[in-house]
Amino acid sequence: MIDFAQNTDFNDLVQLWKICFPTDSECFVDMYFREKYKKEYTLVYRFNNRVIAAIQMLPYTMTFFGKKVNIVYISGAATLPEFRGKGLMKSLLQKSFIINEQNNIAFSVLIPQEKWLVNFYNQLGYIQAFGYQKNKVFFTNSQASEKIFPITDNQIALAYQFYNEHSQKRDF
Repeated sequence: MIDFAQNTDFNDLVQLWKICFPTDSECFVDMYFREKYKKEYTLVYRFNNRVIAAIQMLPYTMTFFGKKVNIVYISGAATLPEFRGKGLMKSLLQKSFIINEQNNIAFSVLIPQEKWLVNFYNQLGYIQAFGYQKNKVFFTNSQASEKIFPITDNQIALAYQFYNEHSQKRDF
């Protein structure tokens, strides 16, 4: 059965995350469920009153060809190993598409954790929209001391505000 998460699902969701994303640190998981998780953004698949698969549908605003549009970022798409290959994730994502349409959400985006998942998501209508590139940046000591400095806790909000304002000026 697919439904939005309830308060009673919280521990199941944390356990599901830890099982499906074992390289995430305890600190990250704590932060995610404290800062990002909301039951009203979380679709769960229950079996015998237990969460066996889930997705987070995090709302964001994105600049799309010069216009601001509401989107959903699919995060934490996870299915317990013993229930994989049964179409649960496909059902969750299809349900999210219906919810998005009802809420006038233009589209959803996600970042597959593993390369093999690209084909799975392609079958559901997702396409690769962004390229990926790694660059190493090297600074001499004089450049580093002039341009790189630590951010204190009380400056994080200001740094994010600056980043967010400049990011919204760019398409996509």
